[in-house]
Amino acid sequence: MDECDIKIKSILDRINNDSVPYGFEEKVMRKIAMEAVRRGERRENIGQILIASVLVLLFIAIMIYLNINYFKLDFSNYRIDVPQIDFKMRDISLTYFLNNDSVKWILIGINIALLLIIERVVSWKLDKRN
Repeated sequence: MDECDIKIKSILDRINNDSVPYGFEEKVMRKIAMEAVRRGERRENIGQILIASVLVLLFIAIMIYLNINYFKLDFSNYRIDVPQIDFKMRDISLTYFLNNDSVKWILIGINIALLLIIERVVSWKLDKRN
């Protein structure tokens, strides 16, 4: 080594190369993993919202189909005046809804709603545990 190489080596040895703090790589990898988990949860939530929306639309279509073919309820007498917020319902009777078939469908709908709520609570608790 000549004198210039020794001077360059001494200058380079004096430069502090610890500009990256200790544990920086672990912190960055942990943040990347947390972001990946967050994105996965976001994708799962969006998927569940889409499935729920499709099921709600399917439920509404089924209710309309049942009304058209079986219940034959007439909603033409119901009037909503939006500027006055006036709700007028003429000749309302619950006897349409109190026959055996409609009570069965109402109970089935209530059971499905309760089962969906229970499933969401249980899966939320299981996810929290993991």
